[in-house]
Amino acid sequence: MSSHHSIDKKGRLVSNYQMPVIHHEHMKHETVIVPNDGQTSFGSYFTITFRDHAVILKNMQLQFNVSAITGITSAPTNYPNFNPAYFFYTRIELLLGTVVIDTIYNNQQFLMNQLFKTDEQRALANYACGNYSTSAVASRGTLASSTSNYFVDLFTLFDQNDIPLLFNHTEVQLRVYTDYVVNFAQQSTGTGTPVATLNYCNLLAKVIRLKGDVPHKLIAQHQAKPHHYKFTDLRYQTNTIASGTTSTSILLSGFNAQIAVLFFTIRSAITGANAYEYQPISYFSILDSTSTNISGGQNVLSAYSLLVLDKAWTLSSYTTENSLGTTNNYANVYMYSFSNDLLDTIETGKNNGHFNFVGNEQLQINFSSATSSAYQLDIYALTHSVLKITGGSVSKMDE
Repeated sequence: MSSHHSIDKKGRLVSNYQMPVIHHEHMKHETVIVPNDGQTSFGSYFTITFRDHAVILKNMQLQFNVSAITGITSAPTNYPNFNPAYFFYTRIELLLGTVVIDTIYNNQQFLMNQLFKTDEQRALANYACGNYSTSAVASRGTLASSTSNYFVDLFTLFDQNDIPLLFNHTEVQLRVYTDYVVNFAQQSTGTGTPVATLNYCNLLAKVIRLKGDVPHKLIAQHQAKPHHYKFTDLRYQTNTIASGTTSTSILLSGFNAQIAVLFFTIRSAITGANAYEYQPISYFSILDSTSTNISGGQNVLSAYSLLVLDKAWTLSSYTTENSLGTTNNYANVYMYSFSNDLLDTIETGKNNGHFNFVGNEQLQINFSSATSSAYQLDIYALTHSVLKITGGSVSKMDE
């Protein structure tokens, strides 16, 4: 452990490192556009490499330039159209040098943008990528009728921490794994197979460009001793819920870490509108390794989760857009926070409280009636992690 860390009374890793004071004359704020490497296509993967040094990277966004949908006939008005552009990809790996420091997923990023932006912010973001709302089919149809740009905001560790990119081994690369068009195109009653071309994909980002002697001081510090940066690493688990199920218990075997928040969705399919239309439940609970309830000591009712808890833990009214509203947007997203200040944790990566999962915990889910078909359960957890950077290497570890 470097001298930049100590252990508090509860045995937790505490960062003592602070960035040097950087005066305004030593900073330059810019917006940069980074093109993709090589060719892009759907149903494959491509990379985008950010090679600038002496900068701090913020607010990453992808710009997909996509042709009109062809191959469909006899489609009704506003069809065919695309799902929101989060579903153009299946996952994105974030690398520093050759090290994968986090993997993010389409459904998870869609939810992060719905939950942790204000309603005004997410309204703008949603129309930039193709609005999910059942009342916005016309706008998605217009976008898909000609070559259009789709802008996708990304929640990443670079927004939680000021990580200086100083060395070749801190070059940032995104590996974007795209889905097949047939999976994210909606054609309603149209016939045929949808076809579209991904012309290119740019990375748009804001950077703080370090000037003067600041980069040299930071390089010397990192070469002298390791520096550590806190962030929330994503853990992901998916399960199948069989048709005819009224209750189920899922072993959270992959979540052995300090969990700040856990959230989950249930979908009848992951294609078309089903990709972001989530099924309701009756209630859920989370049990620890001794089968003791750790989600408030009681079952969490669906309405309580969607209308009360989610309101306390998020910035938006997204989870009220379910069957209780005038328009059902199927926004049944269930969450439980172990952080005392989840919004601060999401913004900064700070450990404001957690539950230490050991891999034997269970998520119990009950439905109001037996499921009519097989469902996919997707569970996401944000865990407290630390990025370690030295003058010659990058590594990731649990906090």
